[in-house]
Amino acid sequence: MNKNKRFMVYELNDLGEKKKVEVAEDELQSFLILRPAQIYAIIREDIRRIFIWKGPKSATRDKLVSSQTTIALQEELRRECGLRPCKIISVDVGDEPLEFLSAFNHQNIGNALRQIKRMMGEVRALSLKREHLPNIFSTDLLENPQFDEPPTFKPFVIQYFETCGIVVRVLETKIKFYGDIVKPKIF
Repeated sequence: MNKNKRFMVYELNDLGEKKKVEVAEDELQSFLILRPAQIYAIIREDIRRIFIWKGPKSATRDKLVSSQTTIALQEELRRECGLRPCKIISVDVGDEPLEFLSAFNHQNIGNALRQIKRMMGEVRALSLKREHLPNIFSTDLLENPQFDEPPTFKPFVIQYFETCGIVVRVLETKIKFYGDIVKPKIF
């Protein structure tokens, strides 16, 4: 396998079919967030891992078939292009293993989600002043403010939180987070 193919992504379905998808590694996070009903096999041959990313809205049957499809895909790639044996790791959105987050330099977004859930606690709601976001979260998750506005999260971070069941409302000076149980008021 040549070095240019160390990163590959395949869309999987419940029929056991797989389709190669062209996506740049640095665009993977936003690509996945925008496709919550899909399941993908993400291959990183350099670290000998295949991650089965299961979108939060993917069908149960797709999830069940994905492991067998990924095993067959690995065997096919070993025969066709010399893929080395890889460990297969299941990835559920909102509960991503650190190994997955680290492989794609996404540990900050996973840490942010865990931190928000911890701060929300039992009440399932949280309000933070936007000016404090840089003191709490990694700056690569935040947008640079314009015209002396306080910072906010980048759109892909908000999409990720919402994919994981946390509703985010950005107000003038605050940002509010609501869990599954609490329905936010429309302001």
